[in-house]
Amino acid sequence: MTTADDTRAALERLWCEALGRAPGTPVPDEENFFDAGGTSLAVIRLHAGLEGKFAGPVDLVRLIDLLDEESFGSVLRAVATPGTRP
Repeated sequence: MTTADDTRAALERLWCEALGRAPGTPVPDEENFFDAGGTSLAVIRLHAGLEGKFAGPVDLVRLIDLLDEESFGSVLRAVATPGTRP
C-alpha cells in the first residue's frame, strides 16, 4: 500500500528529475512547474515518469493544464486522489 508520504516522495523525485535538480531537493507545495524552469520537454519527462511510477495512463493535456495553472501541491493531490489523476 502506498502512503501519502510515498506518493509525495515519488512525485518530488520525478519533478526534480524533470527540472534537472539534485535528487532529494524539497519541492514546496506552492511551486509552479513552469515558473521553476520547466519546459515542454521537461513535461514529457514528467509525464513518462508519472505513467511509469503510477502504472497507468496520465492525460497529457490535463497534466499540462495543472502544471500551467496550479502548483506542486495541486498536482500531488490529483495524483494521490483515486479517480482524479491527470
